[in-house]
Amino acid sequence: MLGWVVLAVVGYRRYPRWWWRWGLVVPLFVAVTVSMTWFEISGRIGWAVSRGDMHRAGVACGAGDSPPSGSSYNREKVGVYEFYDVERLPDGGCHFRLSRDYPVVRNGFVYLPNEELREGVRGHTYYLPLGDDWYFYEFTE
Repeated sequence: MLGWVVLAVVGYRRYPRWWWRWGLVVPLFVAVTVSMTWFEISGRIGWAVSRGDMHRAGVACGAGDSPPSGSSYNREKVGVYEFYDVERLPDGGCHFRLSRDYPVVRNGFVYLPNEELREGVRGHTYYLPLGDDWYFYEFTE
């Protein structure tokens, strides 16, 4: 960041007209990207766009309209998300494991319609409530 400030000052002194057009573009893009990452904006937008599709998929999975517990769909796409595995739970809930390029999937969504509110760490899993019986989970060690 300090390097950008130094280069911006040098650029302003050498090319004063250029400064107002392009001098702030790269720092502005970096600041916006860091802010969006920090506040998890892309995840919030993805969930907002996919919420209806996810709810329908969770209800269908919990009702038995998907494979029984232990079996899965490969590369199931629901909303903007692509899942590696969709697993029905015995209590009518459903696990949606996000696709990754490595064999161990450590996060995803879980639909738990018949269970009390989960928040924070339970065992080795961190749960973030999303409302309407939905949680984002991340396995931690």
